[in-house]
Amino acid sequence: MSSFSESVKEELLRTVPEKPCCMLSELSAMTQHSGTLILKGRGRLMLRYHADSTALAKRIMILLKRRLRIVPQIVFHEETRFGRHRCILLNVQENDTRRLLTALQMLKADEGGVMLQRMPRNTMSRKCCQRSFIRAMFLGCGSVRDPSAGYTMEFSFSDADKAQAFEHMLDHQNIAYRVRQRRKDTVVYLPSGETVADMLTMMGAPLSRLSFEDQRIIRGSSARAARATNCDTANLSRQLKSAQDQLVRLRQYLKDHPLTELPDDLRETARVRLEHPSLTIEELGLCFSRPMTKSGVYHRLMRLMKYIDE
Repeated sequence: MSSFSESVKEELLRTVPEKPCCMLSELSAMTQHSGTLILKGRGRLMLRYHADSTALAKRIMILLKRRLRIVPQIVFHEETRFGRHRCILLNVQENDTRRLLTALQMLKADEGGVMLQRMPRNTMSRKCCQRSFIRAMFLGCGSVRDPSAGYTMEFSFSDADKAQAFEHMLDHQNIAYRVRQRRKDTVVYLPSGETVADMLTMMGAPLSRLSFEDQRIIRGSSARAARATNCDTANLSRQLKSAQDQLVRLRQYLKDHPLTELPDDLRETARVRLEHPSLTIEELGLCFSRPMTKSGVYHRLMRLMKYIDE
C-alpha cells in the first residue's frame, strides 16, 4: 500500500501542463532537482536526468518532447547505494542540452564566448508558472506526512541557493513556511494543516486534498472526544474525593453528636449524603424529599460542612 505522499505524487503526475510557459517552469524545477550537467571536455556538455520512478521519467520525457522537441536517450541503471534498486537515466545530447539550458536561462556567453553554468534566472512572473515550478519541486524533492499522524509538508535541498530560490517562489504565492537545517540539507517545510491543504489544492491535487481533510476531521474529532473524556474523568475524580472528605467529616461528627442536633434542612442533607456516598451532587438532588438543583445541593453541603467544623 502506497503512502499518502506517494499517492499525492501519483495524482500530480497524471496532469501535464498545457501552456508552453508552464512546461518550461516544470522543466526548470526538474533540471534543478533531478538534472546533472556532465562536462565531456573541449566545451562539450551533456545533461542527464536521474529518475527513481518510471512515472517521473515519463513526465520529463513528455515535457522535453512537447516543449522543445527533444528526445533523450533512455538508460536503465542499477543503484547499489542504500539498497539495490533500478533507476532510469535520461541523457540529453550536446546540441539539445545547449538548446534546453539556454531556454531555461542556465547558460550565458561571456566576452570570450565561453558558456557558463548558473542557476535558472527565469522570472516566472505568472502565477500558473510559479505553481508548475512548485509542483515539479514536490515531485522531485518533496514529501508530505500522512494526515493521520500529523500535518507537515517539506522540501529538502542539498544546495542552499536552490532552497532560497524556492523560498522566493513560496513568498510570491503567499504560502507560510519555515526553514531548518537537517545535517547538510536545507529543509523548507509547511508547519500547519491549513497551509498543507492549501498547497495540495494549489499544486493540482484536489483528490488528495479531500482525503487530507477527511483525515483532519477524524483526527480532530478523536482529539475532542479524548479531551472531553479526560475532562469528565477529572471532574468525576474531584467529586469522588470531595464526597469521601464530606463522609469522613460527617461520620466523625456523628461519633459525638446525634443526627437530631442538626437543623432540619442540614439533617436531611446529612442523611442523603450518608445513604448515597457514591452519587454526584447532581444525582443527590433527586434524593431529597423535594428535588433540588445541583447548585442548591452544593450550597447545602457547604453549609453542613461549615456547621460541623464550627
